Amino acid sequence: MAFNDYELAEHGGKPIELYEFNVGSDTYNYTSANIEYVAFGSTWVPIDGLDHSDIGQTGENKDDVSIMLPYDNEISVLFKTFILTKEITVSIFAVHESDVAQEKIHLTSGRVTARKIKFPMAELTMRSVDAEIARTVMTTSYGRDCQWAQYDGLCGLAEGDWEVVGTVTGISGFDISIDALGGQPADHFKGGMVKSTNNYRAWIRSHTAALISVDRSIPDLAVGQTVRLQPACRGDFDRCHTVFDNRANFMGAPHADVVNPFLGDGTEGDQ
Repeated sequence: MAFNDYELAEHGGKPIELYEFNVGSDTYNYTSANIEYVAFGSTWVPIDGLDHSDIGQTGENKDDVSIMLPYDNEISVLFKTFILTKEITVSIFAVHESDVAQEKIHLTSGRVTARKIKFPMAELTMRSVDAEIARTVMTTSYGRDCQWAQYDGLCGLAEGDWEVVGTVTGISGFDISIDALGGQPADHFKGGMVKSTNNYRAWIRSHTAALISVDRSIPDLAVGQTVRLQPACRGDFDRCHTVFDNRANFMGAPHADVVNPFLGDGTEGDQ
């Protein structure tokens, strides 16, 4: 029988739900069933208390879905120690365990935006794809600093052209020593990014000689590991010109008066 036949039948239906979480390149498959469910090339692991709130379809923020799972579940624990730099997406499907054809129905998809502990459970907030599509598009504004995000298509710089590869020689809290940085000028990497082997990222708060200070712990970082670093323009015209030779793509007004002649206050980029 097809999925809808099981839904309408008085007997024989055994509805369960499947949750597919994606964290970077890692996938976690869970089910509301009380035993493992093998289907679609994966084994779906039963999780006690796995549930979700009602699913809306208006495309607005009120359609956020709350997903409940144990507070010590591996997805929930990701929020415990580190500030995540990898997006967590989730898709929820419905299927009838008794359906030999294993027809599944897609219920919703989105990204996890928050976690709240409600011991012994954790509540994950999922923003639906529909709500994401309906968000107001970001537009450029007037300011002295550049409006582009460095290394995006409008900036024009390629990450690989400016990336520096080095080896971690020491770790002390948020301070990391890296052998390849010794010849770089002070604060050259300030505002930039460091990436670990597994692509965990942290923003660089300061840089002196071979030492950088970052804004968060990096889960897999260890002495001897190879990391990649990218310097930042920090939206500054002088750095854009002298360091990156990219002033043709600078989207700002570096020579504008800091006082708005019409309103008498600072320009938006300087407030």
